[in-house]
Amino acid sequence: MSSYIVVLGAPVINEQAGPWLKSRLAKTCELYNQLHQNNKIIIVSGKGMHETANIKPESKVMYNELKTKLPSAVIIEENESKNTYENAIYVLRLLKEFEIDIDTDEIYIVTSEFHIERVKILFTRMPEIVNIMKKIPTIHFVGAHTDNLDSTTIDHEKKAIEYLNNKIQMHQC
Repeated sequence: MSSYIVVLGAPVINEQAGPWLKSRLAKTCELYNQLHQNNKIIIVSGKGMHETANIKPESKVMYNELKTKLPSAVIIEENESKNTYENAIYVLRLLKEFEIDIDTDEIYIVTSEFHIERVKILFTRMPEIVNIMKKIPTIHFVGAHTDNLDSTTIDHEKKAIEYLNNKIQMHQC
């Protein structure tokens, strides 16, 4: 049995992990230490659309931070995705390459608490994403605590969730 921990990217500030990303990385280390030895960590998120001035991709910042706390051999960097939708696509493509045992392996997706609902929709309900793998093993969604959420972030999440739900309904018709 293997566990695959997927860490979704978050804003980077001056090429350093911002507060949301620090929280996700701390949760990842905590989870890694709770799970058995056959762990893999997949770091997702490239540069990110919200950080046009940033030179270093989120994935590189995450890799550099995690390798100080975990064995670098278990960290896999995915640096192509620019948003949550692409995170799901690239992650599932990577997981497919690992030939996961759908009966025994588990996936843990670490993101911020406020982001979990949208991530669940993308990884479990979006047909074009779910169809990447014929069958998906058990997925656990793990929320890292986020302080000081502003109304813009909350509104963005609500709109994104509404958009995805509408897209799924249209696909079902």
